[in-house]
Amino acid sequence: CIVIGELQRSGFIHSALPNPGSFYLGVCSRKEIATAKAALTPYKDKVVRAYIRDVVDGPDGPVMEFSALDTKRQHTGGGLTENAVKTFERKIPEGSFIVNATEHITF
Repeated sequence: CIVIGELQRSGFIHSALPNPGSFYLGVCSRKEIATAKAALTPYKDKVVRAYIRDVVDGPDGPVMEFSALDTKRQHTGGGLTENAVKTFERKIPEGSFIVNATEHITF
């Protein structure tokens, strides 16, 4: 998002992730962000930008199931449906911590 990027470049907002795609009600000090950045380095090995579908017991240990960010979601009277679902999995170490940072907040 152009606006988010400009706000980040100006120092108005800051994020633990490079190129944040959204920013909702996030309030952290620069020290907290630095701590999170250190924990998430290297970024490509520790962060998955996708929708978490589930965490399941695979034959060789825990597996996270994801939907790609470009999956189209539609709200219907009966709930949330997904069209053109693109899914993938990632094996994770036993005892891992998972942070599901959702991008939708309703008011």
